[in-house]
Amino acid sequence: NNLTGPFINIGGDNVHIIGYGAMIRMTRSDYTSGFSRHGVYIYGTNNTVIEGLLAASCGGDGFYVGGADGDPATNTRLISCRGRNNRRNGLTVANARGFRDIDGVWELSN
Repeated sequence: NNLTGPFINIGGDNVHIIGYGAMIRMTRSDYTSGFSRHGVYIYGTNNTVIEGLLAASCGGDGFYVGGADGDPATNTRLISCRGRNNRRNGLTVANARGFRDIDGVWELSN
């Protein structure tokens, strides 16, 4: 039972996920401290597209987009994705170039 890392970890290039009607849902009460149990973790990637996915009740961010210094996530698009009731944020963009959030809804996080 891994309660410490992200649920979906994307570290490769040219990834396209179509998730209309799909949901990543965690049991939020399992995460009373820390913020690293993200629903979708996009790190140092190039050309990532995610469509229509809901990340709910995650122990960190619903979606996290970032990369190491000098190696940002590039050309990332989130289309009609949603983050709801996550422990930290629905969406965090920490280090990215060419990022687009199209019709995203980020709500009820705290």
